[in-house]
Amino acid sequence: MSILVVEDNEDSRVLLQQALAASGFEASVASNGIEALQLARQTSPQLIISDILMPEMDGFTLCREIKRDQALRDIPFIFYSATYIDPKDAQLAHQLGADRFIIKPQEISELLRIIGEVLEQAGSDLNADTSAPEFEDFELYRNRLASKLDKKVRELESERKLLREREAHYRHLVETAQAVPWEMQTQGICFTYVGPQAINLLGFPAKRWYEAGFWVGRLHPDDADAVIRFHESCDSRAGDHEIEFRMFNADGEVVWIRSSTNMSAESSDSSKCTGFMFNITRQKDDEEKLMRQANFDNLTGLPNRALALDRLAQALLRHRREQSICALLFIDLDQFKKVNDTQGHAIGDRFLVQAASRLRSCVRDGDTTARLGGDEFLVILTELESINYAEVVAEKILAAFARPFTVEGHEYFITASIGITLHPHDGAEPHTLLRNADAAMYQAKHDGRNTYRFFTQTMNDRALKRLDIESQLRHALENDELDIYFHSFHDVATGETVGGEALMRWHNETLGDVSPDDFIPLAEEIGLIVPMGEWLTARVCEQAAQWRDQGMQLRYLSFNLSPRQLRDDNYVKLLSDVLQNCHVCAEVLMLEVTERLFMEDIPQIQRKLAMLKELGVNLAIDDFGMGYSSLGYLKRFSFDVLKIDRGFMKGVPQRAEDAALTSAMIVLAHSLGLKVIGEGVETKEQLDFLKTRQCDMAQGYYFDRPAGREDFAKLLEAGPATTKL
Repeated sequence: MSILVVEDNEDSRVLLQQALAASGFEASVASNGIEALQLARQTSPQLIISDILMPEMDGFTLCREIKRDQALRDIPFIFYSATYIDPKDAQLAHQLGADRFIIKPQEISELLRIIGEVLEQAGSDLNADTSAPEFEDFELYRNRLASKLDKKVRELESERKLLREREAHYRHLVETAQAVPWEMQTQGICFTYVGPQAINLLGFPAKRWYEAGFWVGRLHPDDADAVIRFHESCDSRAGDHEIEFRMFNADGEVVWIRSSTNMSAESSDSSKCTGFMFNITRQKDDEEKLMRQANFDNLTGLPNRALALDRLAQALLRHRREQSICALLFIDLDQFKKVNDTQGHAIGDRFLVQAASRLRSCVRDGDTTARLGGDEFLVILTELESINYAEVVAEKILAAFARPFTVEGHEYFITASIGITLHPHDGAEPHTLLRNADAAMYQAKHDGRNTYRFFTQTMNDRALKRLDIESQLRHALENDELDIYFHSFHDVATGETVGGEALMRWHNETLGDVSPDDFIPLAEEIGLIVPMGEWLTARVCEQAAQWRDQGMQLRYLSFNLSPRQLRDDNYVKLLSDVLQNCHVCAEVLMLEVTERLFMEDIPQIQRKLAMLKELGVNLAIDDFGMGYSSLGYLKRFSFDVLKIDRGFMKGVPQRAEDAALTSAMIVLAHSLGLKVIGEGVETKEQLDFLKTRQCDMAQGYYFDRPAGREDFAKLLEAGPATTKL
């Protein structure tokens, strides 16, 4: 039994033909409708299986022609299509006279079953009416066919457009990348082909590349050997390979090149290799910029903290092998903040650039000078024969900073404090050594600045204690660990308790009672003094209101105001709100500021103090005479009270110098309309001295020690301390 298969796809045609032959059918094939119509008329097959979308004559037209032919119209016809799958396509097929409409793909067994049914049906209907079927909607069929063909054409055109766009894109990539194709003989590095883009690579035309020795002669001397070995060995290495190197262009400038090559294992000529060269100079420049940004300080050009620690780690590895000495010098500029605050950060930055230059001049080329941040620097001295060299370098740095710095025609004098630690004596790890050097630097500052100190175990213990205190202090407020003690002021003439100074105290479950000398400076340094000062302000005002309501009379209730608090723009408003909420008379409060305040921006400080005076509070200058005293400060700022530092009281009345200075300060303060408080009074002789000099008030252990709220209230209720007079 013969079957005619009509299919334009060769793979599908052969597959179906073989399946039918395996099932005992004689299968002939045609690749389009015209060819199939000719075969049908020649062989009169017993069944036709046809695709629809085919060149020259489609399947629908073939079916129509078969059914019009009197000799062929009774041959069963099956449509087998993957393109026409719409129900309307099946309806059209049946109207044309097709027996079945099958959608690809189908299992061979199912297809053979359908073929059997069609042939069996054809045999039982041999006596049926064989007149040609009426088909009045063939124009509709033609329109549908035209629509599908048009759709296919559009799809093909879209694919061609996409291919053109991709081709243009790849061409653009090659052109913008300025890839230079090449071919060379691996032995002798002789180019046999170089693309015309070569002129964009080095500025020389391609023909120059063929000259003997030209290309090798343009290689950077540091890279030449590696590049020659790379290309000479290409014939022995299958696969993709790349190398980056430097060359000199026509102007003598350095150009970075990436050369890539591929050698396949099946290459017919292993003496040649091909590849591309690219100009990657811009990429290398960008990488260099990123590297510098990641590893170097933008302002000074020195290595930053990350690079310094990396170099230190490498140096320590080398020193452990060689058993040599390495030294770290941690340098912090003294009073540099004053430059930033008074002259601005632009001047401060130029100052840091000069400082970095001076530091570099004090060390050897092989040593590292780094900027850790702010005004902190690090010097790493390697391969020392003696620790004395670290001391020599420290002395050179101090001498370098002894000279004035000139910025915009102005001279500035800034000193440095230096901490020195040694490897392996003081530690083996970079972070340990850095911490030790930092601790030694703080000791140098504590000892008066403008000096250096070597690290000791005592410093380490102190540094660890400081870290522990800092960790606990950050939670002191939220854990309600702070308290207030009061140290009384006494009228020198009457002995009456006229007020007191509020002192912050801290008790921690882990640390116990922590000295104010330990936690107050630390709170100032790390910025916690601002919220702690706000807490103190509110509590003092609340306590003043409570004692007022209890009928206790207070002339002054004071507390210290830190420079950082005074710089806080919100403090004046905070104090105003607290006074209003507590209904406290502002004249009762006395805010104490130290002479250290005058290192800050004087106009700003003057403005802030004037704003506080407008609230009605009293201002006192604390520890007068021990810091940066200037009689001009007493004239420029509206102080109400002057507190003589306890350092003078220790020598009164025995030491004539202290007695004279104390007397002079009392006279000076009174002449300016200021009240005077003598601090640190511990003996009756000291009190008598103040009384004879008509000092207004006294404070000290002679009268009492700082007391809690309840004990201080009892002191207020007790009346004048006549027994002490």
